[in-house]
Amino acid sequence: MNPYLAIETLEDLRSAAFCPRAECGRCDSTLYQAINKGLLKTFSKMGISTLQSYRGAQVFEAIGLNKDLVDAYFAGTTSRLEGIGLDV
Repeated sequence: MNPYLAIETLEDLRSAAFCPRAECGRCDSTLYQAINKGLLKTFSKMGISTLQSYRGAQVFEAIGLNKDLVDAYFAGTTSRLEGIGLDV
């Protein structure tokens, strides 16, 4: 799921007058609720119960980034395969 695309689509519907102004607040809250439920479902399958746990879990690995870049911008992240840096 791409939440940015969903939000942008909702904005496009508003500008094209497909979404009545009275419904706009309800549309926003429904969309954000759906995004949150989707994220929570994905997190729970990974064994993560809160967003804070996800941020600190380090359940991913950087692949294709050099050590200096990973150390500077993704502190604590594992990177066994080196690759490009900021200059590229």
